Amino acid sequence: MPEPDPARWREQIREVARESYRVLGAHSDIARVSLANAPTGPNSVRVAEAMLGVLISGGVPPQ
Repeated sequence: MPEPDPARWREQIREVARESYRVLGAHSDIARVSLANAPTGPNSVRVAEAMLGVLISGGVPPQ
């Protein structure tokens, strides 16, 4: 996950989205698994927190 960079926050969100798309495309059954369970593992929490950090650093309000 990228370190939040206020000057590049939109680009960083796009990078994370593209990488997520790539992973889901390479492992098509993983999308079904993720829909069956609430994503609460350490990696999902890490990704969610990193994306929130990038958005907040770009000026998106925390709410």
